[in-house]
Amino acid sequence: MFLVPLFVFLFGAAIVIGTISSAVRTFVVPRGAQDWLNRAVFWLVRACFEVANRLARTYIARDGIMAFYAPISLLCLVPAWLTLIALGYTCMFWATGLESWFDAFKTSGSALLTLGFAPVEGLPRTAMSFTKAMLGLILVALLSAYLPTMYAAFQRRELAVTLLEVRAGKPPSAVEMLERFHRIHGFERLGEMWETWNDGLPTSKKAIPRSPR
Repeated sequence: MFLVPLFVFLFGAAIVIGTISSAVRTFVVPRGAQDWLNRAVFWLVRACFEVANRLARTYIARDGIMAFYAPISLLCLVPAWLTLIALGYTCMFWATGLESWFDAFKTSGSALLTLGFAPVEGLPRTAMSFTKAMLGLILVALLSAYLPTMYAAFQRRELAVTLLEVRAGKPPSAVEMLERFHRIHGFERLGEMWETWNDGLPTSKKAIPRSPR
């Protein structure tokens, strides 16, 4: 019987460590890092938006719906992380000898949300409660600190998209863009357009095509 609580404790600890690793990859690592949890959250949110998109009849309506996709997906990351951490600590609290899964869940939620309505006894459970409360505060603080930076990045992207609509129509079309540049005799300024949309590529892969003559 000792092996079952040990396995449950290790399973909960693995969930917590994996969730923290996901948060670090998202908010702390300065380079792009693949993360299965982030992909799963964005995929689920995208599936919900696809259902709403099927009800939209026009491009403008679909564009208005999809404008909320990235912000909502980003905001859903923290609830997903907190839920997984709560699940992991529920397993850990149960493995330390709590009588029922409900008591373990109540203790886990009380520590995570710093509510304090479920007192704990013993050094191991007290230490776990402290670490869980600290993790919850850190995750919320990370989102609060990085949200303005991410919003600024989204804002720059939306500005570029708006300028592209002015130059290439709505929805943007490569043919329409070339026709408009031709009408204003502005082919020599196409290089600026390529440079703007190549800024997201690595420096070694950037290549600005020559303007057509």
